[in-house]
Amino acid sequence: MIELTTAAVQVATAQIITNRFGTFTVVPQTIISLPHGVVGMPECNRFCLIDVPNVRPKYDYLRAFKLLQSLDHDEVAFLVLPLDVSNQIISEEDVMCMLRQLSISQDGVVLLLIAMPQQLADGLKVIGVNARAPIVINSNTAVGIQHVIPGTKYSDNMIL
Repeated sequence: MIELTTAAVQVATAQIITNRFGTFTVVPQTIISLPHGVVGMPECNRFCLIDVPNVRPKYDYLRAFKLLQSLDHDEVAFLVLPLDVSNQIISEEDVMCMLRQLSISQDGVVLLLIAMPQQLADGLKVIGVNARAPIVINSNTAVGIQHVIPGTKYSDNMIL
């Protein structure tokens, strides 16, 4: 009888994703479950976070972002910005309130979806984030939800 080592089991159960950014290997331990999907894509429920690949020095700022890659549909990937509890986009009080409402500890992961780039009147292109509906992930269970913050305090296309 052949015994599989842990590494062999991971390779045997790994999923290979190929998209416009390259080819990635995803092991089961890194899978994030979003049971309700994201707004507009409820059929995408399994994701992984990967570094933005092939960042050229000119675009070094992209290293702050991640790709939220769908494992259900290889062609679906969202550029996201991970947030610390204390940040300049969503107040610390609102982040903590959101984590409490969702019964997620303070080490939960908060991701902002990047909105379509906009071109200002002077020709400058800017990036916006959806600060109104962040994705919040329980880091202990790897289960998350896209949480809509009530009210109009935050925009779905807040310019960075």
